[in-house]
Amino acid sequence: MLALARVCYLVHHAACNGIPLGAETDLRTFKPLFLDVGLLLGACGLSMADIPSAEALMLVNSGQICEQFVGQHLLYRQPLHKQPELHYWLREKPSSNAEVDYVIACGQRIIPVEVKAGKTGNLRSLHQFTIEKNIPFAVKISSEPPSLVKASGRMPDGRAYESQILNLPFYLIEKLDDTHADFLPSSPAEQGRAE
Repeated sequence: MLALARVCYLVHHAACNGIPLGAETDLRTFKPLFLDVGLLLGACGLSMADIPSAEALMLVNSGQICEQFVGQHLLYRQPLHKQPELHYWLREKPSSNAEVDYVIACGQRIIPVEVKAGKTGNLRSLHQFTIEKNIPFAVKISSEPPSLVKASGRMPDGRAYESQILNLPFYLIEKLDDTHADFLPSSPAEQGRAE
């Protein structure tokens, strides 16, 4: 009912095997995304009067608040005439659960987006996704300065990963569509058109 009233949006799990992402949506598996951060704070029993400074805000539910902020921006990054659409990826296995906060489509590309409240954090799920879906590019949104990092290593199960990760600070989230194209290698289809 809250989703029908547009108080929240349901971000559904998608298998993310190709474009469009919505073609493989699991309507039974979702996480709610409130209309704005203020509603999330209200649902947590907080108000701005309870939070004397920005530092205190980062101590209380910082991961959820940051994920909410990023989700709002990603959901409405499309042109106004398009229906808002946002997905996330989830893998549930007995000893190796993994979740990527958001997955977006940019043209014919699938881009996983991980949100971290601080400057550092474990990106195991993001690497797991890039291995399973053979995706060489990902985005991490955090309070870290902008950068492009080449990440490589081995997962606990021994599989190797290598990808480029674009680190964007929260204040540049609206520039994601402008910046990612500069860092992406061209797809085979785009290479064929160039030739």
